Amino acid sequence: MRPSGDESARARETATAPVTSEEDALRAKVLDSFKVVCICNKIKKGTILKAIAGGAKNLGDVKRATRAGTGACGTQRGGVTRCTAAIREMLEEAKRARDLDTPEADQ
Repeated sequence: MRPSGDESARARETATAPVTSEEDALRAKVLDSFKVVCICNKIKKGTILKAIAGGAKNLGDVKRATRAGTGACGTQRGGVTRCTAAIREMLEEAKRARDLDTPEADQ
């Protein structure tokens, strides 16, 4: 079924409407969440961030919640996986964000 003239015009307007920086930031955030952090278990950044938001406070918590950092690459490196540094950085960023939200930080 072909779109009517009005529907087609609206679709063109939507497709050509200028994109705001807020929309660009949201798109970038969404795309970033789909990046694979743990290649062994195919765990995406968004999954790890959701675990952190859900209460994971350290690497062990993230591993238990997501299986990230538990893959075969760690067996060849003495238990340190390729994604460990990225997970630790995400934990640090979340900790900094929480610290900024505390009332003591405002004083």
